[in-house]
Amino acid sequence: MNYWICKDVSDIPKIIPLIHEAHLASNLRRIPLNIQKIESIVQKSLSKKESSAIMLAGRRGMVEGAAYCEVGEYIIGSKILLTTIHGIFVSNRLRKSLAGGRVALSLFKGIETWSTSRKSSAIWLHDTFGIDEGRTHKLVRKIGFSTAGATYFKNTPLR
Repeated sequence: MNYWICKDVSDIPKIIPLIHEAHLASNLRRIPLNIQKIESIVQKSLSKKESSAIMLAGRRGMVEGAAYCEVGEYIIGSKILLTTIHGIFVSNRLRKSLAGGRVALSLFKGIETWSTSRKSSAIWLHDTFGIDEGRTHKLVRKIGFSTAGATYFKNTPLR
C-alpha cells in the first residue's frame, strides 16, 4: 500500500466519494454534506503545504484512505509544534480486512513522516467520525498512541 500527499486539485474527484462514504457512516451523517466545503479544505491544504496536508493511501491510483492534518502551535502555548489529525478514514470496502489495516498504517506512516519533516513534537488524533471506535482504539494503541481525553456528543433536535 502506498501513501502520498494530495498535490493538486486533480485528486479532488478521487477524495469526494471517500469523504461522502465516511460522512454517511459517521455520527454526523444527519448534517447535509457540503462538497464546496470539502473542495475548500483541499484548496486550503494545497495553499498551505507547510502547515497542512491531505494524506491519501491506496494502490494503482485508487484512493482507499484519506486523512486531513495540520501542524501548528498548541492553542495556548508557543515554540513547540503539534500535528493534529482532524479526520482519518479507510474505505468501507476494505475497512474490516487486512488490506484496510495496511491502508490505515500507510496513512499513519505518511502522517508521521510529514510531521517529522515539519519538526512536530507530537501527533494528536481526533477521531470524530465515530466509526468502529474500538478497532480504531486498538490500532492506534498498537502503533504507539496514548489516550488523552475523549470526544463525546449528544444530538439535539434539528429545527
